[in-house]
Amino acid sequence: AVITMDRALVWTDSRYWLQAEAELEAGWELQRSGSIDVPSVSDFVGKEFADGKVVAIDARVTSAKLASTLVEALNKFGGGQLECWQENPIDLIWGDQ
Repeated sequence: AVITMDRALVWTDSRYWLQAEAELEAGWELQRSGSIDVPSVSDFVGKEFADGKVVAIDARVTSAKLASTLVEALNKFGGGQLECWQENPIDLIWGDQ
């Protein structure tokens, strides 16, 4: 999932499209991986967080391969910054919600 200041998106492949449509709460955008015109997570992040914006990830649950792919995409699309946190960034931002 990717959370921005004004969007919440989740990517899944075709095996889970129906389940995701049924279970995602209002406000979430389903990104159907493999569909035409649906960017990969890394391409979306690279474009959305270009120009020096910061992307925070939970390093405890993010693979090194995904982190590397995100860094490559950020560099490709304009140089955003990836920060690897040892906590869930969403929990820190949303607190007790």
